[in-house]
Amino acid sequence: MQGDRIGLRQLETDSGQSKRTLEVWSRQDSWVDRRSQFQDRLRVKTEEKTIEKTSELLSDEFSGLAVEHFKAHNKFRRLVELVNDCRIQQIESATDPEELRAVVEKLNPIALNFWSLILDRHIKGERVATSMEYQDLDKAIAEVIKAGYKVVDPSDTKTTKTPKISSGD
Repeated sequence: MQGDRIGLRQLETDSGQSKRTLEVWSRQDSWVDRRSQFQDRLRVKTEEKTIEKTSELLSDEFSGLAVEHFKAHNKFRRLVELVNDCRIQQIESATDPEELRAVVEKLNPIALNFWSLILDRHIKGERVATSMEYQDLDKAIAEVIKAGYKVVDPSDTKTTKTPKISSGD
């Protein structure tokens, strides 16, 4: 027998039993209900495996994407740090006040602001790529609550053994 859609006529032919006997057995053993239950279980199991596999694939994709984003932001941050290190080295290597004044006068405030903005943008990009974007405690607490947990202030509890983050139940 092949396929999951076999009828009593085919069973009669394949088993050598009469159709009447197969009908009686079918009713007695609830073949229709059992078949439906089996198909439902099979469908649920298939969906679970599909979801699990898809989740794994997406997780791998997101991890790869996070690494790529981190590397891109990290390269620009390092570039800005090199530029700033060169400027600092020029300032530190000045041997007399006149030379120091000349180095400082060459510094363009607009360019310094530009490099500072780039540095800030890429530091934030690295933090986002590594899921460290919540420097602000209130933002971190909001994310914990959004994830379904309850934040407990230890100073509001009677014992020191109370976890700081607990299930939202």
